[in-house]
Amino acid sequence: PKRAARETQTKADRSVALHRPRARGMGIAQKFALPHSLVIALLLGFLGWSVYAKTRDALYASIDSAGVFAASALAAPDWHNKDNQSRLSSLLDERTVEVAIFERDEQGKEYFVVSASGRSTFDVTATSEARSLDKVTVQRGRMTDKSGQDIPVRWFYTTIQRPKTIAAVRVYLSEKKIEEGLRQLLQQIIIFSILGILVGIATTFLVASRITRPLRALMQDVRAVANGNLQHRTRVRSNDEVGALAHAVDEMTQGLLEGRKLEEDLVSKEH
Repeated sequence: PKRAARETQTKADRSVALHRPRARGMGIAQKFALPHSLVIALLLGFLGWSVYAKTRDALYASIDSAGVFAASALAAPDWHNKDNQSRLSSLLDERTVEVAIFERDEQGKEYFVVSASGRSTFDVTATSEARSLDKVTVQRGRMTDKSGQDIPVRWFYTTIQRPKTIAAVRVYLSEKKIEEGLRQLLQQIIIFSILGILVGIATTFLVASRITRPLRALMQDVRAVANGNLQHRTRVRSNDEVGALAHAVDEMTQGLLEGRKLEEDLVSKEH
């Protein structure tokens, strides 16, 4: 009878082992880590774009301020003179690539007077709509400089009022340094964002793994009990919910062990 009881118990244990439920889909660690990683990625992307946008706006405001000031200063009537070419050329630098003064007739047609570089024609293509800023017209585009290089520029246009004639001044400021700086800033933001996302993902998965480690240990303990080892006790020792669950498993195992001993005693007494 004892042998028959053991065989019956062994078959039951095998049945439990064969029908042991397996985890399907994402585990707890993945369910915890993936949403948090997505939040970290979105947060870093938003912060990076905010830094880029604020830096871009500050640089654009700076060049607008410099261009409006230069155009307004050059709108004085004493600049409307062909002999001012040498004076205008002294204004050229790394950012100020051209200054030109024109006369305008009553129909609004312009006639070249003098330029800082000495050129009378300018290869300029507008890439944005004109806008007014402190009575100065501002527009963005591209321009071929004296060396033949195509560069991004922002030009500032205002008129010179005189009793009989109307003149106009254009100041061309290069945006090359701004574009290069913004490009480098964007590259750095992307690199640091990717590194931050990777570190965040690794940290999140590490935290999730530490959280689920006691659960994995408890699952092995339950499998040991399910395989018939009623002497087994859980290894989880904590004061949280997992520890309480492990204690409940131990109580259940102890109850099963006592029930088996009681059954064996009854069988032995009957025979």
